Amino acid sequence: MSWPPYPVSITKGKKEVKNASISFVISFKLQTYPWQSQPVIVPQLSIRRWFSEPLNKIPYSGATAYVGDNRRWLDGERQPFCFMRLAIKKRGEELFWHRAVANLLKMDNNSPPEPSDLNKQPNYNWSSFNSQERIIQAGILYSSKHLGEFPCFPGVSPLDLASLDRAVLERLPLQRMGEAAKVGKVVVNFWGKVTPKKKDDKSPKKANDLGTPMLRPKIAATAVFRPSENQLKTILILWFTPECRDALIAEICLVLGLSPEGETQTYTTPNGATGETTSYQGELGAITIKTQHVEDLTEKLDVDNPSVSGNNRQQRRVNLLQERIQDINSALPKPEGLSGALVEIKPKAKYVPPESDPKLAWRIAAMQAGYLNQHINPITGDKKDARGQQRIKMAVSDLWRQLGILPIPLIDPEPDKDNIDSNLWLTCFYVIRRTRKTTASNKPSTVALMLRVNPITGLVEMTTPSWFSERGWVSYAVGLGHLLKEKWDYNSGFESSTVDNGQEQSFNDKKREQNLLNQFVTKCLQDCLSKPIEGGNPPRVLFMAEAQNSRRMLTWLRNPDFQAKTIFNELNLDDSEKERLWIARMRTAKDGEVPFGVVKDSPGSRTSGIFQWQDICQHTEDDRGESYIPSLYISMRKGLTTEQGLLKISQSRLDDGGKQAGNPSPLEIAIVHHPGIHATDLASLIHNLRDRWPYFPDYTSLPFPFPFATSARQYAVGVKDRVDLDDIEVD
Repeated sequence: MSWPPYPVSITKGKKEVKNASISFVISFKLQTYPWQSQPVIVPQLSIRRWFSEPLNKIPYSGATAYVGDNRRWLDGERQPFCFMRLAIKKRGEELFWHRAVANLLKMDNNSPPEPSDLNKQPNYNWSSFNSQERIIQAGILYSSKHLGEFPCFPGVSPLDLASLDRAVLERLPLQRMGEAAKVGKVVVNFWGKVTPKKKDDKSPKKANDLGTPMLRPKIAATAVFRPSENQLKTILILWFTPECRDALIAEICLVLGLSPEGETQTYTTPNGATGETTSYQGELGAITIKTQHVEDLTEKLDVDNPSVSGNNRQQRRVNLLQERIQDINSALPKPEGLSGALVEIKPKAKYVPPESDPKLAWRIAAMQAGYLNQHINPITGDKKDARGQQRIKMAVSDLWRQLGILPIPLIDPEPDKDNIDSNLWLTCFYVIRRTRKTTASNKPSTVALMLRVNPITGLVEMTTPSWFSERGWVSYAVGLGHLLKEKWDYNSGFESSTVDNGQEQSFNDKKREQNLLNQFVTKCLQDCLSKPIEGGNPPRVLFMAEAQNSRRMLTWLRNPDFQAKTIFNELNLDDSEKERLWIARMRTAKDGEVPFGVVKDSPGSRTSGIFQWQDICQHTEDDRGESYIPSLYISMRKGLTTEQGLLKISQSRLDDGGKQAGNPSPLEIAIVHHPGIHATDLASLIHNLRDRWPYFPDYTSLPFPFPFATSARQYAVGVKDRVDLDDIEVD
């Protein structure tokens, strides 16, 4: 880490408004790659942002400090100057170090400042350091927990990455492992061209020219009203302010082309509350919209009330959530058919302490009552009308997403588009989280989703190991409701796959679970391979999994085992099934696993497209035992619509802290099995599927249909789930 911190100016337009303090952080990680026997050293560059002025307020969950010293705290011996990361704890308004750290520091007369003093002077003794004189230095690190505080944008510029890349090659005895050359074909404007606004045009965009496809009426209305087994019947709007209610109704009518039909009726709920129901009719279909005031059901939970059962806030929260769920259930009208709810609720910052937030109760209760539900904060506080209107639009479209609604087709076989037969199931595997022990099995289990999409009909289905034998595949909307019924282990986070209440699984239990998941994947693939997309022709199946999410459970996703022969030792498929199956593994740049700077001629640029990483892969064998050299691909997305005001190609982060870095993260695509199609053509399809999610105007981090799987986690929740307090418990 560079020290002392560099001053960075923050500009607005051409005017400098303030300064921020940053340090560059260089790390080197040893990574492995599929079909390469040697590990690769991957350099990474990032920044740390520091507070240089007294903090107005330390977050409820505390803060993080770095303390630098050239003496060891245990015995006082001299050492090279280095930093220790320490948590600043908070109890009420009191700030303190962890007790063990505080006791250790008391042994040294020349100890770091107390947290309260450091809060007043966060740039404590910042200076250059040497090995002779002892000067303890300290700083408070900025994070997103510090609401209202914003020193500068995160991230480094393409120029900074290029500088690191050049310095590594010039100063260290290292050799680059290949470069990635641009290949394949990128499909643009899949959902149709839109008319861009002129620079001087201040009027709102026309609805059919919006960047997000499912915000465009001509796309959304056709998708929502397309005949299906689960047709949307009712939308319930639970409002706190009439402005939000009216804006939601107006947006629904605009997007679906609806007008009110008949008189508004009044209904009564089981608890005696009343609401209004109105039928709306359009050219493509009809929907009933019900509106009802939330009353006091979005008020904070009284977790500090000593009369509530429980020894601490978390325990009282569980009991209060259960009460609130019952109250919400009795306040909602009985749904008719597939229904969704839009709930107006206060923003997270309004619920202090965080345990008092009742959103989880609404998620659970509304779903139990039969309503998939999307929450929205009041729009009356928005200073800019456009921002409030955008949140209204996103809330409505997010409800369509939860209902599993898609425009069609999702693959275009035309030569100038995907140039791939659409008789192809798009599937993905995704680990959600773990369940807790139950009296039925006395064993916890890892819940993984298998999700499939028919690109011709737009049907989205999902299943899990426990559902598959009983229900087979269920619609996405129904599946979200099933997730809510699982008994989740409240100590397991998302993507946790090997831990049960802090205890490691035994080898046998882990192996048994891995075998069950391999059997589950095999059965799902066999079912897809036997079910035609349309007509009677046998379909192909594209199976995708993300390495970081799934490799603990599907061990053949690990780099040394990512071989066709190993995979088909676990997936018991016959030869005719293998011939119609394509297998690809995604890996994100998380933890530096996918390197920046391997794209040919890219240092300092923001290039996008699909690239083949050359000279990285060694010979391997396919499922028949024949030797070949596989291909590894890097997918680089275009800049996001929200990435405005970027650092120029010629600028370093040191030049301006007030502009976004604009460094798209690379996505690794490893194609291991692809009969009947060239690996580059399949990699191109997967890259293009990153731009196929109709609920987002830009490329997604993972290709479609992964966004359905990752979004499903919103319903993998339970009342005992802990509020994330960033480890602020006091011993």
